[in-house]
Amino acid sequence: MQNEKYLKKITTKDFQAGELTEKDFRYFSRYFVKFFKVPPWNEWLMCPKCKDPNDFSSLYTWGEKAEFKKCPHCGTKLILFWSPQRTRRYLTMNKNRLRMIYWGKQRAAWIWGYPRSNTEFYFDTVGLLYRFRKNPGVKIFVKVLERYIDDLKKEGFSKFSTRTHKEASTVRYFLQYVLGFKEGEPDKIDPERTYWYKS
Repeated sequence: MQNEKYLKKITTKDFQAGELTEKDFRYFSRYFVKFFKVPPWNEWLMCPKCKDPNDFSSLYTWGEKAEFKKCPHCGTKLILFWSPQRTRRYLTMNKNRLRMIYWGKQRAAWIWGYPRSNTEFYFDTVGLLYRFRKNPGVKIFVKVLERYIDDLKKEGFSKFSTRTHKEASTVRYFLQYVLGFKEGEPDKIDPERTYWYKS
């Protein structure tokens, strides 16, 4: 009953990636930099010369503990992995759609994803702001995510997938024991990450 009470304060709004402004992409860039710069992701700095602009794997990428500002391979000055420009490129390259979740007037969480086929929907990145990560925030977020899956089923999607790092223990626990996903094969390009599926 308490969760239902809190759920009444939650609103959601859906966007296509192309509808977002540069200000929106700067917002996501700041969050991605903060979240992904630490282990196991280590996506803080990258070499713009060694790494293709459309390569979002961990190759030629270093985390916040890097003690150098130039690429150890070619000497080029390193740049932010999740700069606003790269964040925009990443979130628009696969016809991503966004469900933004609000607590009152505040942004609380979001779900980015895109169709991989007519029946499979891929959850690309899911975020819950730090101040909402204590209960009941997490339980409410799970309810919102489950509702989104129900909405996607109405669109004809019957299979859901995502991907995470092998050492991301909290995310893996959440996927398996809270949302009912099952671990699948390693990513061929980035083998430290594995795919997860739910039907």
